[in-house]
Amino acid sequence: MKISYDDRTDTLYVFTGDQAGTIARDVGNGVLLKYQKETNRVVGAVVHDFQARFKKEHASFVEIPVGV
Repeated sequence: MKISYDDRTDTLYVFTGDQAGTIARDVGNGVLLKYQKETNRVVGAVVHDFQARFKKEHASFVEIPVGV
């Protein structure tokens, strides 16, 4: 698993597999999921405004809907 953060854009990247041949789907609330085209398997997520979400007095969690 690879996790990285871009402080210029306040974006968190989480990848569990190869990103070649993926498509991104906007699932709302500033979250994109990355899927393998062939298998439709989730291999990553991109969370925009990451720090802004967690600097609030009462931080909220970002729900990422992933089919199991």
